[in-house]
Amino acid sequence: MSTQAEKQPDSGMLSMLQGLSDASEHIGLLERTREVLERLSHYQVLVCNPNRTFGHLLITQLSALTRQGPAQQLLGVAHSSDEGRSLIGRVTGRLLVITTVSLSDGPVHDWLRELAQRPTPTDVLVVMDSAHRTTVQSVLEAGANAVAVQANIGQGALLQALQAMEQGDRYIDGDCRAALADQSTASDELSVREVEILQLVAEGLSNKEIAQQLVIADVTARDHVQKILRKLGVDNRTAAVLAGVRQGYLHWTNT
Repeated sequence: MSTQAEKQPDSGMLSMLQGLSDASEHIGLLERTREVLERLSHYQVLVCNPNRTFGHLLITQLSALTRQGPAQQLLGVAHSSDEGRSLIGRVTGRLLVITTVSLSDGPVHDWLRELAQRPTPTDVLVVMDSAHRTTVQSVLEAGANAVAVQANIGQGALLQALQAMEQGDRYIDGDCRAALADQSTASDELSVREVEILQLVAEGLSNKEIAQQLVIADVTARDHVQKILRKLGVDNRTAAVLAGVRQGYLHWTNT
């Protein structure tokens, strides 16, 4: 008795199914983009990034999407907290600040605290290259409304952050939540103070100059630097800076 072979879908059918799948994904992306733009329209937006090229590229893309110039909805790009302060000086409406953890003048924590005290509605999304428990915890304590890893921004994290902030809630993406929950590497992570000192090392300051700037003893500055080297697993200051960039504690600036 002959048996009939199981009928397989032909290549045309497979192509059509793949096309439907791609179209569905594309439609979903468009819908998500439209919702992001709708929610962004409620804000005046300031982008803060120490990399001038990246910052201006991002603001140009946002301008094209919203069909509005930076003077109307997008305030521009700040490369330092001081530039950010000047750009938002006259803003009276609802403000959204999208910033990295460090700008050209150092960590953003002090500025986050200032933003949290603004009399007008202000939301802050901090974007980081990678999630470290100490970094995530410190920016949240400083007043950030939302935190997310850069790679997740285009995967729905931006929309989720905007939705949460609109409801007055805090948003922490999956990577950052995992970092907060992971206590196994806590002893190896740099503290907020150590990140601040590593930033000064990256600027070329000696131990003595670091001590003078932070108003601490020379030996204390030296001990901090040595502890940073041990935690990063390196044996010199240059390697520490490179490791700091690689691990997301520092950011290259492009002036």
